[in-house]
Amino acid sequence: MGPRVFVTGVGIISAIGNGTEETLDSFRLLKPGIGKLSLYDSVHSDIPVAEVKLNNDEMAQLAGIDVQSIPYSRNTLLALIAASQAVQSSGWSEAAGKETGAVMATTVGGMDLNEQYYKSLLQSDQYKHLIRLFDSADCAEKVAAHLGI
Repeated sequence: MGPRVFVTGVGIISAIGNGTEETLDSFRLLKPGIGKLSLYDSVHSDIPVAEVKLNNDEMAQLAGIDVQSIPYSRNTLLALIAASQAVQSSGWSEAAGKETGAVMATTVGGMDLNEQYYKSLLQSDQYKHLIRLFDSADCAEKVAAHLGI
């Protein structure tokens, strides 16, 4: 028999809820989460989307981080909130030193930053430091560091 896996905590933030309780309530009430993009400009604003109705500053505050010192994509902010919820629901006070894993999913990566700076990136290197934020590994590394994993 291989090693056993225990799910000790769950976290979620989505267009239908922040946290498992709010999300389950939305499922029970058949609350839709699809609508018009409202938080930032996009060439895809005509396509219905499932958007978390919090801006990046609000999400940074929920995650307990300072976005002024280190840049974060919207994807990473969402992951930090969900991961923090998972750790809180697990009852762990400290993950460091324990054999710990995390199952992570991604949204549209750094699309918010990509669309905002894409044309500028083609013309100059002014925003090239943001390119690394588009990679899912940036998100995973920041979540692991934030949680002490």
